[in-house]
Amino acid sequence: MEAKKAKLQYQVNVLDKHESISSIFEGISIFVNGYTDPPATELRKLIHLHGGEFHIYYKYGTTTYTIATHLAIGKVKKLRKDEKQKKLHIYSVKVGIRLREDDYLLYKDGEVQTGVAKRFAVGSCSALNGARSAANDPNFVSNFYERSRLHLISTLAQEMKHYVNELRKNQTGNFPSRVHLQHLVDENFFNLPKETICHIDLDCFFVSVALRTHPELIGKPIAITHSRSTEGAGMSEIASCSYEARAHGVRNGCLIKNAREVCPDLICLPYQFDDYQHISKEIYSILSGLALKHFDLRIISAEKY
Repeated sequence: MEAKKAKLQYQVNVLDKHESISSIFEGISIFVNGYTDPPATELRKLIHLHGGEFHIYYKYGTTTYTIATHLAIGKVKKLRKDEKQKKLHIYSVKVGIRLREDDYLLYKDGEVQTGVAKRFAVGSCSALNGARSAANDPNFVSNFYERSRLHLISTLAQEMKHYVNELRKNQTGNFPSRVHLQHLVDENFFNLPKETICHIDLDCFFVSVALRTHPELIGKPIAITHSRSTEGAGMSEIASCSYEARAHGVRNGCLIKNAREVCPDLICLPYQFDDYQHISKEIYSILSGLALKHFDLRIISAEKY
């Protein structure tokens, strides 16, 4: 088993290692435990690009940090005393330096901090396109947040929760959206269920928003991505793609360079963060107009309700 682990470590950190662009993680090794956002494959690229190592297996005394969004209670109880304070950290590369680890503990003095992995604020691996000049660019941080998908995900849900709370406080008992559904009412329908769950997931949300601005692109293979350029290595990730693009084999999360290999006519469009916020509010207003007083409207993300 030890030989297998050693072989995997060699493959991951020597044979498959990416060329480093900085040394901010030099001497650091990470192990990814469970689901994280960004995923393990992306974290692996980032740690390599910035001088660190990625461990397939956790080894006490060798692995520097474990990256986790959540950790099962059983595993928490098994942590050694020093691991509770040092093990569960995550770093941000957006400013080109190692940040204080105390602010990124998943468990700190017994307290659980949620969503820690999202604070590995790289938006996606595409943020690395400008990493070489990041330290010299005074506008890097503001530009990063302007173009970061993870920043949108982490903030928009909270904004929408506040917005829905305001709708609840100000609701008058009139539900205008019901008027549009009156013709569907069956007068002979009885035995209504006591509880009904309606899950709304808007597929291709980013693409749909873009097509409102560019209706001439309807029916064409579209991808929403961080990159604003058609040049370079095409290392930006696709955040959302149209059904036409999917028909060619393009998928969310794949790199632009790989997507263009299967779909040369792929059209890449940038994020429209202000529009995502505006349209999300419109959708929540419509839903609240149905029966906000009588149901629990839960906000999951910009496109899930």
